[in-house]
Amino acid sequence: AFGCALPECYVELMAESEHKPAWINLEYLSAEDWVAGCHGLPSPHPRLPLVKYFFFPGFVAGAGGLLLEKGLMREAKHFRRITAEKSEFWAEWNLPQPKAGELRVSLFGYENKAVAGLFDVWSQAEFPVCCLVPEGRILEDVSAYFARADLLPGTLLSKGALDVWVIPFVEQARYDQLLWACDCNFVRGEDSFVRAQWAAKPFIWHIYPQDEAAHFKKLAAFLNIYCADLPPETAHDVRQLWEAWNRQGAAGETWNRFWKHRAILDAHAAGWAKQLAQKGDLASNLVQFCKNKL
Repeated sequence: AFGCALPECYVELMAESEHKPAWINLEYLSAEDWVAGCHGLPSPHPRLPLVKYFFFPGFVAGAGGLLLEKGLMREAKHFRRITAEKSEFWAEWNLPQPKAGELRVSLFGYENKAVAGLFDVWSQAEFPVCCLVPEGRILEDVSAYFARADLLPGTLLSKGALDVWVIPFVEQARYDQLLWACDCNFVRGEDSFVRAQWAAKPFIWHIYPQDEAAHFKKLAAFLNIYCADLPPETAHDVRQLWEAWNRQGAAGETWNRFWKHRAILDAHAAGWAKQLAQKGDLASNLVQFCKNKL
């Protein structure tokens, strides 16, 4: 994966095999334009009778797809229809039931000074806002905002209309359920970024920061395809919030403009997840690709 080299002795044995193996270099996930053109390209070994193939995960036709377990979409649909309405789910987290008209949001991210502005806006909202923060790096900024140190799971912090609950870092299946149950999800990196897309809910991505701001090119590439089918005003406001969040800027100022499109964002998130699933999942696409090479 990611171009890590195999031991030379292993490559020699591959070359000596009567039936050559399918040699795959599984690459990183990106929405950049060049990915589809590079996906599946062969790379002949300079001196041995072997060919390595590049396999790129991706979001568009012509790429390798995303990781998706069999039955996940069906499970999520069932959860949203049945389980999320039951008090037992929130009781398992030691959290109260959502209030009438409440916005319930999960906040998982890297360190981010934009938390303060976002919390200010939520605290002044005309409806209750419940923000669920898993243990992690962004807790430092939550601590700074409320001037509270050593935040532990179960801690409740309040200001105006805003309640912030610190929740434990949990296994993947429970985190998926949290994404399904919330109205909007802030996610980070790559794994929770993909899970948020399968959750079919509006989300904001905190991309992993890279040297020389290289990550902003990747962020823009994803926004280009994710926003392509949105109305122009909605697309603009999505971009504004994502940019502000990733630049640790005025995310609070852009939140209200973003959330006024909630109905459109909800429908778009559901359609986007369905569209991704129709392209096939990464594991199945990889298996089929290898079968064609053997």
